[in-house]
Amino acid sequence: MTPTLVIQLLGAPQVLLDGRPVTSFPSSKVSGLLYFLATEPRLRSRDTLAGTLWPDYDATQAKKYLRGALYHLRKSLDPYLDVQRNEIGLRMTDAVEVDVVEFDAALSRVRQHEEGSDAQLAELAAAVARYRGPFLEGFGLGDSDLYEEWIDNERRRLHERAIQALNRLVAAAIERQDLLLGIEHATHLLSLDPLRDESYRDLMLLLALDGQTQTALDRYAEYVDLLEAEVGAPPGPETAA
Repeated sequence: MTPTLVIQLLGAPQVLLDGRPVTSFPSSKVSGLLYFLATEPRLRSRDTLAGTLWPDYDATQAKKYLRGALYHLRKSLDPYLDVQRNEIGLRMTDAVEVDVVEFDAALSRVRQHEEGSDAQLAELAAAVARYRGPFLEGFGLGDSDLYEEWIDNERRRLHERAIQALNRLVAAAIERQDLLLGIEHATHLLSLDPLRDESYRDLMLLLALDGQTQTALDRYAEYVDLLEAEVGAPPGPETAA
């Protein structure tokens, strides 16, 4: 079944309904409520939601604001919401797709396959393909430290998982001598973590094995300049060697 509601939280957030962007949310609080609900397929208590999105207000006022945000959210997405007396959630059916949920699910399935198998590498590749950028890039609620802390924690967690997955894909490509795919994954990895010595070594190795020796040396020179500009230090001795 083709999802009719697609929520993209990796990179700049976007909500698509029947393939069209949803732009009817009247405030960042309404969007923020949806994003919070979408990250995990479970019900959230109204107390938790109100306290996270409106921490500077007493419980009664915060719940009033929550009811208002929920009213606007239901106007656009009511069939996809599970609204109960004390809890609210997103109905995670086949009609709903959330990239963060799919990303985590693909990485969870990695453990079900034999180490280094085609099936395992396919799950890793499926996960990193969903990682378009940092979690909720460019979005925030400046009046809620709790919400900002949640974004920061999720952003670090997902970023680290993406780096680990790409690192495994690079290692597998080197082992299999799949040079072009390895170069692609190593380049992607460096776009996420541009000061990673190990990834530059892997990329230089893959380029050299592919006969692109000068390109490998050029990338090393770029890395030397980047490190000098960013941290005022040279590459590690293993990378220099």
